[in-house]
Order: sequence, then C-alpha cells, then structure tokens
Amino acid sequence: MLVAAHGRDDVPEPLCETFQGIVGARAFVVCPRGVPSAGRAGLFTYESQEALAAEIDEALSALRARWPDHVDDGPLVYAGFSLGSFHGVDVVTRTPSRTPRVVLIEGGHDQWNAERVRRFADNGGERVLFVTGQATNEERSRHVARDLSDVGVAARVAHAEGAGHVYTGEVRDRLAESFDWVIEGDDRWKP
Repeated sequence: MLVAAHGRDDVPEPLCETFQGIVGARAFVVCPRGVPSAGRAGLFTYESQEALAAEIDEALSALRARWPDHVDDGPLVYAGFSLGSFHGVDVVTRTPSRTPRVVLIEGGHDQWNAERVRRFADNGGERVLFVTGQATNEERSRHVARDLSDVGVAARVAHAEGAGHVYTGEVRDRLAESFDWVIEGDDRWKP
C-alpha cells in the first residue's frame, strides 16, 4: 500500500492519479485530503503532522474494513509532495518500521536532523527517494541522502533539471523511473 500526501493549498486527486499510474494494480493508493485551506475555496492543506498521521490511520482502517482480504497489515510506502513531504518526515520517523520506504518530492529535506536520521535507521527505515525539480532542493536532498546512507539507509536523489516545484512532467518521469528501486525486495509489490 502507498500513502500519497499532497502539498499546501492543493487537492489530493492529481497526486493520487500520478501514483496510481505508477503503481498500477500492484497496490492501493491512499490519498489523505486534509482540511479546507483558509481563504482558498476548493483547496486543502494539513493542519499539522499529527493531523496528517491521524487522517492516514483513519483511511487505512476504513480501507482494511472495506477490503479485508486485499489489504495486509504490512509496512507502507509513504510519498509526499511539498507540504506532504515536510509533514511526512515527522510521520515516517515516528514509526519507521510502519513506513520504511519513503518518497519525498520537492520537500522534506530540511526536516531531517541527526536524531531523525538515526531514529529512522535504528527502527526499520530502509529506503528514501528524494525527487526534485529545483536545484536548491536537489542540493539539500543530496546532503540528507548522504547522512542517511552513512547510517545504513539506502537513499537516492532523482533530479529533473529546471522542472520546478511540481510532481508532473519530468519530475513525474524521474519518479516513475526510480519507483521500482523504492519497492525493490518487497515481494508484496510483484505484479
């Protein structure tokens, strides 16, 4: 199963569709909506890391209740774009064994510190993929990827030069090219 969290002042459907296109029939894609953005009709945000984590838990419980024969209790892949990445680092480092494989698109790199890197590594974290479209995010992500690698977590950066702060176009292409690396070795993801 994959959880895909969108950015601030966004809607979940486009990111959800992006990941469903990459994942195909291999897994469910769960896309938390968040709460309405202040002054931004029809757009959503996440109030906090705790609120995002709670919404994910509720969605997973509902999915498991609806499809008990098709949803296991095994670890998830967490993916986030922008705000979904920033909040996601807190979500995945709380219980790394639950979300040992992570995709952070255009964000999240600044939320890693030595304590979070060590906690992720020591408690079941396995892989982190940073996907970037802006040079500053690529540079920062490479530093964190090195820190993660130094403690035994496989980490990569996939960069789409000049693509900008998006998850579409060339950024999506880099994501799609790298996704099999994220799930490599987890037999539940076999077609």
